[in-house]
Amino acid sequence: MKLILSIILFFSLALSGKQTHQPQLFKISTFKHVPDDMAGCGNAYYLSEKDKKEGEIVCITHFTTALIYINNKPIRLTDNHKLAKRCEHLYTSEVYTLTTKLDHEYYVMKGIMVIKYRNNVIWNKKVIGEGGC
Repeated sequence: MKLILSIILFFSLALSGKQTHQPQLFKISTFKHVPDDMAGCGNAYYLSEKDKKEGEIVCITHFTTALIYINNKPIRLTDNHKLAKRCEHLYTSEVYTLTTKLDHEYYVMKGIMVIKYRNNVIWNKKVIGEGGC
C-alpha cells in the first residue's frame, strides 16, 4: 500500500513540475530609425535627456499608431481611445498594451509608460517626450 501511495505521489509531483511555466523574457529596445510611414506629426518618447539628444527613441506615435521594439522586433499598436482613462493614451495589439500617462507642457511631456503582455506588466518606466508637426 505504501509503495502504491509513493508511486502516486511521485507521478503527481512530476506532473505538477512539468506544468510550471518559465517566465517569458521581454527586452524593450530603443531605436533611431523612424519608418517613412510614421515620419512627420506625432510624438517621440525617450528614457532620458541623454537618449533624447542622441535620438534613441523608446516609442513613437503617429496619429493612431504607436511603434515600440520588443526583443529587437518592431511592434505596431493601434490607438484604443475607447478603453483609455482620462489623461491616458492607450494603444493595443493582439497581445500587447501600451499605456502612456503624461503631463503636457506645450510640446514637452513627462510621465509613465507601461507595456503589458496579455495582462501582465512587463515594463513600467518614466519617459520624456516631445511632439508636434
